[in-house]
Amino acid sequence: AGPGQAALLREMVDLRRKALIEALPEQNGLKAWVSVRRFNPSGKSSFNHDRPANWQGISSMPGPGRRYRSGIVKFNGVSSSSPVEQLLADDRWVGHLDVDFSGEKLMFTGNGFGKKESRPWDVFELDLKTGKKESLTAHMPADTDSYNSCYLPDGRIIFVNTSGMQGVPCVAGVDYVGNLHLYDREKKTTRRLTFDQDNNWFPTMLPDGRVMFLRWEYTESAHYFSRVLMHMNPDGSDQKEYYGSNSYWPNSLFNARPLPGRPGMFAGIVSGHHGVKRLGELVLFDVNRGRTATEGAVQKIPGYGKPVENVTKDQLVQGLKTPYFAEPYPLNDECFLAVSSPSGNQGVTNVVWCDIYDNIVPLTASSYFVYADPAPLGPRKKPPVLHDRVKTESKTATVYISDVYRGRAMAGVPRGEAKALRVFMSEYSPRNTGSHYAMGMESNWDLKVLYGTVPVNPDGSAIFTAPACQPLTQKGHA
Repeated sequence: AGPGQAALLREMVDLRRKALIEALPEQNGLKAWVSVRRFNPSGKSSFNHDRPANWQGISSMPGPGRRYRSGIVKFNGVSSSSPVEQLLADDRWVGHLDVDFSGEKLMFTGNGFGKKESRPWDVFELDLKTGKKESLTAHMPADTDSYNSCYLPDGRIIFVNTSGMQGVPCVAGVDYVGNLHLYDREKKTTRRLTFDQDNNWFPTMLPDGRVMFLRWEYTESAHYFSRVLMHMNPDGSDQKEYYGSNSYWPNSLFNARPLPGRPGMFAGIVSGHHGVKRLGELVLFDVNRGRTATEGAVQKIPGYGKPVENVTKDQLVQGLKTPYFAEPYPLNDECFLAVSSPSGNQGVTNVVWCDIYDNIVPLTASSYFVYADPAPLGPRKKPPVLHDRVKTESKTATVYISDVYRGRAMAGVPRGEAKALRVFMSEYSPRNTGSHYAMGMESNWDLKVLYGTVPVNPDGSAIFTAPACQPLTQKGHA
């Protein structure tokens, strides 16, 4: 549109909004919705610091001292004249919203609220009725950072924390690694759930009561931009691949959320390992079609009726011809809230409503605010509560493998060939140390500690006892 066509353009946008959103009964959840709104007054170029790189946790971003002028805002409706209410304001970074199941509270990540900060990053909760704000992770050690949280249906929360004192080895350990933790607010106890070499991101609830999260899999991996979407019980047990194990595509799969009413389907942001930060293509997946590469990729948005191409490329989304997206929130199985930018390097993102038919309707229009994490505001159905299976008092774990020959990795191996398993623990790189060549020329990043050798039974089963809360690796030999 030219300068003289601004009024006509606004009329067209309003028409699309009325026809696609306001006229549809299933969009009634958008009568009220929330979003983060950030603004860095240091200048346009500093928007590059608004989101961490694709291999980093939030703790790698500039923290206290940088003025982001953040806020959480509530929108009452979707029209351009809808009233906007500011629920929270602060000079520093705010993000990673998660609205609780009642719609009355929300959690967010912030980089140190108050004058006496014990750590740069914490998880906070905002009571939307009273406006009261409190830190939920102030009890964590002062030399750790907490971020990326989600509510569980039983009142507990899962969040990421850097308590493992690990560093990402390929950058000499200067980026600190965050793993998932479980906080019981009634018992005032916190327990670490994952013991991974590199970062976990974006825990979110699945409709069946399990927790989905993204894991950067560097251990025993032949390629270093592998992200595996995982799922587990809320107590940390039964951790399994959900999508992307041993896949070169998608490089990264950020902000994955399930589609309501469609078991096995989810939407996520596909991005590269390097390059554009946390923005990429909005892709729909169905694990019932497959779990590797593009087997389960249903479509891109926009991209209705077009196949998703399997592309192996590090900076996967550099120079996209379609809009960049981040932080999608499925409203149903066809429509989404998200933030979008015409250029991944421009920095500014606005909230949009979009659907699988390639319709994209802007809900905000700013050239200087960074919008993030939009979500409908209101009660939502709780998933079932899965009761804990972990025996926290036990110092050891009994590992039982029913059949070592099952799975893609053992395809073609004759039965009876495996005679024993070697069981190792991985010793990870600590903070501020390591390099690409610390262990050899682009070899494994971690040391292996041999626990012992376990016989494989004729039927392919094996059983052994190992120390609890340790990362284990098993290797078979004839």
